[in-house]
Amino acid sequence: MDGFERTLVSGRYAEIAEEYAVTFGDDMAQLAVNRRVLDEVARRAAGAGPVVDVGCGPAQAGRYLADAGCTAVGVDPTEAMLTVARGRNPDLPFAAGVIGALPLRPGSCAAVVAFYVLHHVRRPDLPAVLGGVRRVLAPGGTFAFATHEGEGTFDAEGTAIVCSLYAEGELALGLGRAGFRVDAVDRRASLPHERDGSRIFVTATAIGDAPA
Repeated sequence: MDGFERTLVSGRYAEIAEEYAVTFGDDMAQLAVNRRVLDEVARRAAGAGPVVDVGCGPAQAGRYLADAGCTAVGVDPTEAMLTVARGRNPDLPFAAGVIGALPLRPGSCAAVVAFYVLHHVRRPDLPAVLGGVRRVLAPGGTFAFATHEGEGTFDAEGTAIVCSLYAEGELALGLGRAGFRVDAVDRRASLPHERDGSRIFVTATAIGDAPA
């Protein structure tokens, strides 16, 4: 089976949904860069429409954004993860979906946040995924994401899952072609409970009209 296969990845997250929430669901206090990026998203999106937490998992990013005053919506492809997220955040709306085909109207969102989602995207599929994000954003909307930085791929420990590493240059090129302007790039090292390696955070603005 292809190591990027959606059923493989979603099945693994279904197996570890509760464990994942325990490990990562309450670590925002340790993550100054994450908070800084989300604060900027909240500042930009205030009163401008929904903010979508894609690949939300237990929805720690969505929770942070909601507490900052945003109209946050969580989207995840794994029903077990959505069950955990709903249990932890009964006041937030959630829906099943994937980053490349979000179940949202074109131009309807003020921001999309995707923390640790793009590493599950095959490199040849990145343009279509970025285009899908651009489709749901209003002009001037914000796309902020974090992913594992580097070149090539890595194998997720103890699984058959294969993940992409992305370099700043190829992300910037892909975003430009998809209709975004890159505004800020941040980085941080891994914490003890995370996979070793650099994380890259990119904040970008949707320019022009949203594609149909």
